[in-house]
Formats: sequence, C-alpha cells, structure tokens
Amino acid sequence: YQDDCITACLKTSKGIIRSATASGKSLMISYVTRHLFKTGKVKNAIIIVPSIGLVTQFYNDMNDYGINMNLVGRVGDDWKEWDKPLVMSTWQSLQNLPEQMERMECVIVDEVHGAKAKVLAELLQQAPNAHYRYGFTGTMPHDPLDCLNVKAYLGPILREYGSVELSELGYVAKCKI
Repeated sequence: YQDDCITACLKTSKGIIRSATASGKSLMISYVTRHLFKTGKVKNAIIIVPSIGLVTQFYNDMNDYGINMNLVGRVGDDWKEWDKPLVMSTWQSLQNLPEQMERMECVIVDEVHGAKAKVLAELLQQAPNAHYRYGFTGTMPHDPLDCLNVKAYLGPILREYGSVELSELGYVAKCKI
C-alpha cells in the first residue's frame, strides 16, 4: 500500500493520500521527495507539519529512511535553516514568509485534516512556483467547505487506506475495544 501511494503521487503533480495513523506517511513523504530530487524535478521543497514536535520527529525519521541529512533543514523558533533544499516547518513558522516560500517547487502538507482553508490558501499563494503539491492525512477536514478547499489547493484524493483495511491486511495492529 505504501508503494501504491508513492507511485500514485509520482504519476501526478497534485493529490492527497489518506492513510490511517501508523501507516507510514512519513516514509511515503520521504520517498516522494527523494524521488523528486533524485530525478531533478525539484531543487527546493518544503514539508509542512502541524507542530514543532513533529518537525523533530520527522527530521529524525528521514535520517532512518536514508535521506541525506545535509540536504534537510528545519525552520522554527530554534532553527532557521532556509539554506537547505528540503525544509521542514510548521504552519505557524511559515506565515508571512513569501520570499522563502516563493522558491519552493514542491509543497507537501502532512496532517492535512488540520489545515484550515484560509491558512492553506495563504501559504500556497506564497509558493506560486510549487508545481508539485501533495497532502497526507489520516482523515480529511470535517467541514465540507474546508474539505473542498483542501482538494482545490492540493488536488484530489489519490489513494485511501483506512485503519480497518490496513488491520485486515496485517499492516497495523487490530484494535479491540
């Protein structure tokens, strides 16, 4: 299923992967970005996550996934590593930085379900050169308008793998309540 999601992303320049918690979205994002850099399709990309804790966790995960960490920068209160080709940051840290966002050729939004339409629109408007736009999430926004807006900015849902399906396939633990 991870290979299916990665392949679906690489066949198009925009789209959303809806995959359950613990399904390896960070791994999928890492492979998509690695491929885009390796094939020369992008020179600058940004991954947007909802919290500083996830920036740190994702950064460490990328190292485990074999990403060259000399290429990865972080932006937040403690980091200002804009000089790297691949940058990770939070929504909050990116607001009102059009000069940095403008150089991004790829924007990947992790945990899309937390994206409010206005914030997403503002960030993506600051990244007019982002030909590649992907979203990864466990669920889509509950508000129908937010859901439609997320799709308008990032593309259609390319693949969906829910927790029940992944559990039945043996990829995530079965839950008994």
